[in-house]
Amino acid sequence: MDRSEDGRRLGPGNRSTQNMLETKSNSDLIGRIGDLGFDLLREVSDGGNSAVCPLSVGMALAMLIPGARGKTREELARCVGADELRDVADLLEALPRPTEVTAAPGETAPYRLTVANAAFTHDRFHVEEEFLSELRSILGVEVFPTNFDDAEGSAERINGWVSRSTNGLIPAITDEDAIHDLLRLVLINAVHFKGTWRNEFEKDATAPAPFHGQSGTVDVPMMALTRYFSYVADPERGVTAIRLPYRNASMIIIVPDSGEFGKVADGLDVAAIDGIVASMGAAELAFEMPRFEIAATASLVGPLQELGLHDVFEGDAADLSGITPHGPGLVVDEVKHAVRIIVDEEGTEAAAVTSVDVCELDDGPLPTPFRIDRPFLFTIRDDATGLDLFIGSCVDL
Repeated sequence: MDRSEDGRRLGPGNRSTQNMLETKSNSDLIGRIGDLGFDLLREVSDGGNSAVCPLSVGMALAMLIPGARGKTREELARCVGADELRDVADLLEALPRPTEVTAAPGETAPYRLTVANAAFTHDRFHVEEEFLSELRSILGVEVFPTNFDDAEGSAERINGWVSRSTNGLIPAITDEDAIHDLLRLVLINAVHFKGTWRNEFEKDATAPAPFHGQSGTVDVPMMALTRYFSYVADPERGVTAIRLPYRNASMIIIVPDSGEFGKVADGLDVAAIDGIVASMGAAELAFEMPRFEIAATASLVGPLQELGLHDVFEGDAADLSGITPHGPGLVVDEVKHAVRIIVDEEGTEAAAVTSVDVCELDDGPLPTPFRIDRPFLFTIRDDATGLDLFIGSCVDL
């Protein structure tokens, strides 16, 4: 297994991404992971800028598969589109290897993609060697026994790995408050992307211009380039779209018609993107786009539950006995996702991190769920006398 100096797994690049797309088994997985990304984007969007990395989320969740059993494993496999960890590894094998990204003089270098996986284990908690061995041998996961009793030191160690694995774009994914008494295992995936435009924008051509956002119009640095692009204006779909190539990758930008953003966003999936790209033709454009940066962090527990992943988060249903067969059961307490994307005249740098916190169930009985989600009555009572100081009802919020 090839790794960089800091232990990151480097995906082989002896096959092109296009060849990967022509392999049916990979193609099915690509479609499922991509659709998971579009579904999650809809779930985490709150009206502002948002972004997700489907590959990172899929990889992090897939690391649970060797340790999951029964319905828990079935739900995970359905969520990420992979029955076995090897399915995900095969996808990585088709991606470019960073150590082989070279270019002839005058050519644009291929994009660089680095995928790193780590497992931070409580040093006093027994994790099945078979589980760890499968993570190591198939995905090149680095295993770090860690003293979680030292919450501050553990957070610093995890965040140091995250920062190194994302070229500093994402400096942290956890803090000492998240390293609590029941935490036993943290599985982390990190993805780093660096791509140079095949045709870079001239920095001298960048100038302030209005961007009409949802919150109003503001002046932004607008990049400009005149040349032939793959492009389509599609009134039936209600979009105008362009393909901006790196070498061996592309950014597809889809601009919904005025007033159609929500409708278009709700309908996007891998098949829709494929259809838009297939309809493109070459056109000479006086093209302008803003230089921009997006940073987003979100808990994915709620969104994943909305998408059908339930058992792994529920103490009375989760079966992670392949991680440890003895003692109290395990449950996923948190799935955290962070993304940062920077787009400028030279190209794009992007990174994502997904962490999965696996916790031991408390020895006591599971808490009874009680959510007040319908009209209710209340009173504020003096404890000593029993006098009801205020009484009310709440039927709308």
